[in-house]
Amino acid sequence: MFLVADIGGTKTELAFYDSTTGLGTFTDPIRVASARYPSLEDLLRETLGDRRRSLQGACLAVPGPVRYGRAHLTNLPWEVDQRRLEEVLGVPTWVMNDVEAMAHALPYLSASDFKIVREGQKDPKGAMVIVAVGTGLGEAFLVWGKDGYHAYPSEGGHVGFAPASPLQRELLEYLQLQFEHVSVERVCSGMAIPYLYRFFRAKEAASEDPTPDHLGEQAPDPTAFIVERAIQEPEAYPDCRRAMELFVSILGSEAGDFALKILATGGVYLAGGIPPRILPLLQHETFLRAFEKKGRLSSLLREIPVYVVVRRSVGLLGAAIAACGYVRTRRIGSASVEGQHAGGTLQD
Repeated sequence: MFLVADIGGTKTELAFYDSTTGLGTFTDPIRVASARYPSLEDLLRETLGDRRRSLQGACLAVPGPVRYGRAHLTNLPWEVDQRRLEEVLGVPTWVMNDVEAMAHALPYLSASDFKIVREGQKDPKGAMVIVAVGTGLGEAFLVWGKDGYHAYPSEGGHVGFAPASPLQRELLEYLQLQFEHVSVERVCSGMAIPYLYRFFRAKEAASEDPTPDHLGEQAPDPTAFIVERAIQEPEAYPDCRRAMELFVSILGSEAGDFALKILATGGVYLAGGIPPRILPLLQHETFLRAFEKKGRLSSLLREIPVYVVVRRSVGLLGAAIAACGYVRTRRIGSASVEGQHAGGTLQD
C-alpha cells in the first residue's frame, strides 16, 4: 500500500494506493485545509495515525520547485524535506512538483476526463503542456521518448508578466506600485483574480459607480464571488465581468506562449481548480484570440488542441503513476506493477 498526496495552497488531498496489480485503486481519501497545519509533517501525523504502519512507500506532490528532495512551498509557509518525511512515515518517500504529478496523468486521461476548447490537429507523439490554475499558477510539460512520455516540471508561472495589450500594460503599472516583481502568477491565478477586480475598481474610483460590484471586496471568498458573478450576472456586476475577461485573455496569452516554447503539438491542457469553473469563458473567442495572437506563428497555434481537465484528483492519479515508476527504478517493496509506458490503467 502506498500513500499518495497532492498538497495545494488551499487544500491537501491524500489517499492510499494499492499497487499490487496493474490496475490500481485509491482508498480512504482524505481532504483537509492545508493552512490548518504548521507543517506537512504535522498534517501527516494527525491525519494518518496508525495507518502509517501499513505503508510500503509514499509519493507526495507539492506546490513548488523540488531540488534534492527538498522544497520551500510557493504559497504555504512549509519547508518540505524528503528525509524528514521518511522519518515520519517510516517508508521510502518521493517528493515531486505538483504540476509535474498532474503531467504524469495526462496520457491516462479518457475522453470523459476533459472538455474540448479547440479540437485542433493532435500529434499522437507530440509534446504536451499543462497549465494548472489554482491558488497559484503551475506549469509542466511532457515529451515523447523511446519508452513513452516523460514529464518535466517548470516554474514558468513565476517569470515576469509581459503585457499583450494597452489594458494589460495599465494593469502591470498598477501592480508595480504594490510589488517589486509582477509575475504571470500575480495576474493569472486564483489569488490574482481579486487584484484584477480591484484594478477595475480603481480605474472607476473617480466616478460614482452605482453597481453593487463593491460587494466583491466584502465577500468571504472574493475569488469565488467574482467568478460566479462574472458568469451568472455579468451585466449586474460589470467589474467582475471585466476582471474575468482580462483574466481569460492573460491565460490565453500565457498558454499560447508556453505552447510555442515547447512546441506542444500534442495539446495544451488547462487544469487546476479554476478552469473547470470558468469553462464558458474559456470557450469564448476571447481566450482563443489571445492564445493564437503570436504574429508569424499564429497559424501554428490555430492547429494545437486545447483542453480543460475536469477529472478530480488528477494530482493523486499522477502521483500514483509516478510511484509506479519509482517502484521500478528503486525497487521499493515487492509489488509488481505495470507502469505508464506499458499501457496500464489506473482507476480511482
